[in-house]
Amino acid sequence: MNRSAAAGLIAFILLALTAGPAWPQKAKPLPRPARETMRELDQAIRSVDSSLKLLQTLRSNANPQPDQIERKVGEIDAKIDALEPLLDRAKAEAAGQGVSSHPDFDAAQAKIADAAARFAAVKGETLRQAAADNLQNSRPAISIRQVRSVRVDPRRSPSPPLRPKASGPASRAGTACSQGLLVISSSRSLSILMLNRLCLRTFDGC
Repeated sequence: MNRSAAAGLIAFILLALTAGPAWPQKAKPLPRPARETMRELDQAIRSVDSSLKLLQTLRSNANPQPDQIERKVGEIDAKIDALEPLLDRAKAEAAGQGVSSHPDFDAAQAKIADAAARFAAVKGETLRQAAADNLQNSRPAISIRQVRSVRVDPRRSPSPPLRPKASGPASRAGTACSQGLLVISSSRSLSILMLNRLCLRTFDGC
């Protein structure tokens, strides 16, 4: 082997040693307490995904239940709020074992952000639709058939109050005047003078 070939081989070996391996090394496992917390976090993220699918099913129902939808929105909101504290706990447990960063933390952070973004995209619209459905359901719907089916029982209808009968000259005067009016209304040939005379006779004590 000549000198140029040997120099080339040495240069290649030195380059390979300084560049490191051509494939990425697998990250070391997290400490045991952090791994358990990360498994709990993963289950919580899957629970959020399932709840989002159920919320979509409730919204697409032909007869949506606004109260049920609002409860599901509150449930998902609480689940998402609990994700970040779980990740912080796992990081703290790993830091206690000398691990300050890990690819699993980055992947979990991306999943949390994705779940929160998907929920925020449907939360406002879902609550507005639930409020509109609640308003619609609170209005009484009366059909024409229901109105026609209402019957009034004459036996239960209130009778007009009876007026007490008056006595004395005023009573007789009122009666006589009413009779005079009836006579006038039934026969136009009688004059008002007849009515006046009838009333005067009544007040004179006749």
